[in-house]
Amino acid sequence: METLKKYNILILILALAAILGFPDPQLHSTYAIHELYRDLGVVDQLRQGQWVFLGPVSQMGGFHFGPIYYYLLFPFARLGNFAPYSLVWASLFFSLATIALSFFVVKKWWQNAFLAYTVCVMMAVSLFTVQTEKYISNPNPVPFFVLLFFYALVELLEKRNEYKNVFLLATGFGVAIQLHAVPMVALPLMLLSVIVFKKLKLSVKLWLLFVVICLALNSPYLYYEFTNNFSNIRALFLLAGGDNIYLPISTRLVEYFGFWLSPAILVNPMFDIVDIIGYKFVAALGILCLPIIYFLRFDIKNPKTLSWNLNLTPIHNLRFVLWLWFLVPSIVLLLPMGSTFGLRLYYFFTLCPLIFFIYGLGWLKLLQKQYIRTAYYLAAVFFLLQAFQIIVFYKFIYSLK
Repeated sequence: METLKKYNILILILALAAILGFPDPQLHSTYAIHELYRDLGVVDQLRQGQWVFLGPVSQMGGFHFGPIYYYLLFPFARLGNFAPYSLVWASLFFSLATIALSFFVVKKWWQNAFLAYTVCVMMAVSLFTVQTEKYISNPNPVPFFVLLFFYALVELLEKRNEYKNVFLLATGFGVAIQLHAVPMVALPLMLLSVIVFKKLKLSVKLWLLFVVICLALNSPYLYYEFTNNFSNIRALFLLAGGDNIYLPISTRLVEYFGFWLSPAILVNPMFDIVDIIGYKFVAALGILCLPIIYFLRFDIKNPKTLSWNLNLTPIHNLRFVLWLWFLVPSIVLLLPMGSTFGLRLYYFFTLCPLIFFIYGLGWLKLLQKQYIRTAYYLAAVFFLLQAFQIIVFYKFIYSLK
C-alpha cells in the first residue's frame, strides 16, 4: 500500500493513458484491419499447439521478421478468448509499460522526478501515443524493448548488476530486432558503436550470456532458416543489392522532420491533422503561437523562480548514449535502404520514447531559464492541441467504413 501511495501520481497518469487509448471493441483505428485477422490466424496456430517459425512479412521485400511478435500476442489473445480486439490489448499494454518504464528511466538518468512526471504526462495525452494504442502491428512493442535495451546499456556502462542487465540488454535486443526493419538494422549498429568506442567492456562470460539469450529468443526463426536454405537471409541480400526504387531524400526529410513534430502535432500518412482540417488549423496554430513572443519578453524582464527541484544531474555516459540513440536510427531512416512508398509513423518507433524525453527536457530548460510564463503557456497550448486532435481523431476513425 505504501508503494502505491509513493507512485499514486504515476498510477493516475497510467489510468489517464489507458482511458484515452483503450481499444475500441469494434476495432476502429487508422490502421489496416486485414493485418489483425492475419495475426489472429497465426496466433490461433499457437493455441492448437503448433510452433510459429516466421513473423510478419516486411513491406520492403519478400522476407519475414522473426516470430516473437506472435508469441507476445498469445497471452492477450488467450485472456480475450481469441476475440479480434484482444490482440489490440497488447498494444495498450506495451504502451502503458513504456510510459511506466520511462518514468523510472528518466528519474534515474537525470535524477529528477519532476522531469519524469512531465515526460510521462506528455506521453499519456499525446495523440501520437493514443493513435498507436488503437491498433496492433508488429512495430508497436518496439519502443518498450528499445527503452529496455538502452536502460540496460546505461546500467552496464555504470558497472551495475552486470548479469541482470546483460539479461535485460539481450532481451531488449533479441526481441526488438524481430519486430521491424529499423531496429533490426539500428540496434546492432548501436551496440557495435558502443564496443568500437570502448564504452562497453564485458567479460567473456557476460558476452556469452548475451549471445545465448539472443539465440534463444531467435531460435524458432533460426531453425526455420537452417531448414529452409536461409531463404529470409538470402531475401535480405537480394533486397540490398536489387534494383529498388528508393524514396527520394527530400521526401524522407519531410517525413523525418514531421516525426519530430508528432508529439505535439500529428502529421503522418495514417493521420494528418493539417490535411484533415486544412488552412484553418494552420491559421489557428499561428494565432496560438503569437503570444509566445509576448510571454518571452515579459519573462526576460520579470524573471520568476519556482520552488520545485529543477536541477538535472545526468549520470555518466548519458550524453554519449543519447547521441547514439538519436544519430544511428536517423541515419538508417534517411539513407536509401529498401523500397518503400513512405516513412509511416511506425518506422520511427526506434526513436521512441527518446522524442518525448527531448520534449520534456526542452520544457524543463525553459523553467530553468526562468521563462516560467512562457513554459506555462506552451504547456497549455500542448494540452489544447492534444484535446482538439483527439476529438478530431475519434470523429475520423468512426467515420471510416
